[in-house]
Amino acid sequence: VAVDSLIGNTPSKKIVIEQFLVGTELSAIYICNYKVEDDVIGLPWIKDYKSRDEYNSGPNTGGMGTVSHPLNFENKNFIFKLNLEIENILKTTITSINKKFKSNYLGFLYIGLMINKEGNANVLEYNCRLGDPEAQNIMMILDFKDIDLLDLILEESDPNTSELVNDINKQSLITDESVYCCNIVLAAQGYPGQFKKDFFLDLSEVIENDFIKIFHAGTIADNGKVKVTGGRILTINVIAKDKATAIDIAYENIKKIKAYEDKDFQKENGDLIFYREDIGN
Repeated sequence: VAVDSLIGNTPSKKIVIEQFLVGTELSAIYICNYKVEDDVIGLPWIKDYKSRDEYNSGPNTGGMGTVSHPLNFENKNFIFKLNLEIENILKTTITSINKKFKSNYLGFLYIGLMINKEGNANVLEYNCRLGDPEAQNIMMILDFKDIDLLDLILEESDPNTSELVNDINKQSLITDESVYCCNIVLAAQGYPGQFKKDFFLDLSEVIENDFIKIFHAGTIADNGKVKVTGGRILTINVIAKDKATAIDIAYENIKKIKAYEDKDFQKENGDLIFYREDIGN
């Protein structure tokens, strides 16, 4: 009945029927060098919250926050099985790319996945880059572990430089639960549609250090003040020894940010900005 209603008396119309997937979104990102057999470095798994509003409602966005490691609540057997399944997807993908283009794939491979409660993975998308804002989690974790991303890239592009990272277990970054990172996006009211801009932020109460960082996106410097020019304004990134602490500190700091209509900070207006309140759930 639904198909008849959509097509009606115009059989030339086409419709696409897709499976509705339920589960946890997961970004699995790898540095690949298939010039050397099975040479791949898995970066930390990350969950990206793409919907604008809480509990995955509202329009889709470029990302409203991320958390890693997102599956820390699962048992070890679940993680082991999932890791094997994603590795199989990775190898199948690379083999197909190399066969089609008659070359060896060298670079980042981003696999966007939906993981159901049984631990089965469905591929949603591919990208040949680090994700945004996933890259911020990755850089925070690598920096915390004193690992230079350039060293990982150099090893993959030139196998002779492997001594640079010979102390790194190539899969350990995926499942290592010794450190967690939470990233929360501060957005301009109206985003991802027509959003507010040309207002100012007071970030003075957010004290950056080795564990708390601000990554700017839609801002410019205007006579020493932070002026908003984009929909996704900035992100608060926190790294901690456990997931709950990382999330709590991230929210504690994003709440300190104040928005003003004027650069003199006389007309405060909290309605100019917003953020999701369920990142990490």
